[in-house]
Amino acid sequence: MKDRDGKSCDAMPARPVRLLLCDDQNLVRARVREILARVPSFEVVGEAADGRSAVDLALELKPDLVLMDVSMPKLTGAEATQQLVAHLPGIRILAFSADASAEHVNQMRAAGARGYLLKTGHAEELLAALTKVLAGEPFFVAPGSRLPDGPRPEGR
Repeated sequence: MKDRDGKSCDAMPARPVRLLLCDDQNLVRARVREILARVPSFEVVGEAADGRSAVDLALELKPDLVLMDVSMPKLTGAEATQQLVAHLPGIRILAFSADASAEHVNQMRAAGARGYLLKTGHAEELLAALTKVLAGEPFFVAPGSRLPDGPRPEGR
């Protein structure tokens, strides 16, 4: 994979990253799926519209990375994250929310999420966050923070 300057990005694995996409909003899932379809190093292996389905699918599919909405029915993002971390050691989870409150960020961090990204960000920010969390680095973005370097969707 190449970064926005055309240089090789060694942080990405040779095989596509298997990602589970968890959000109760169909439009959000569709947009994220569209963004990731332009990046060959990511493969969406499943989608969940609620926290219970997120846990069940993750246990079945064993993805490398989970993009977890914070506010979902049946189980919250924090509850689902806590269960996944307990049952799938080493799983990487990036929280995804429109809510930048310290309460939600702290809940997701305490549950085991390795990052927290606002849904108001750009595609490049999503890709940078996924890449950092996959590499084991924390990625907690505050509104107005500088966009970290990372992979870009093809064609951009």
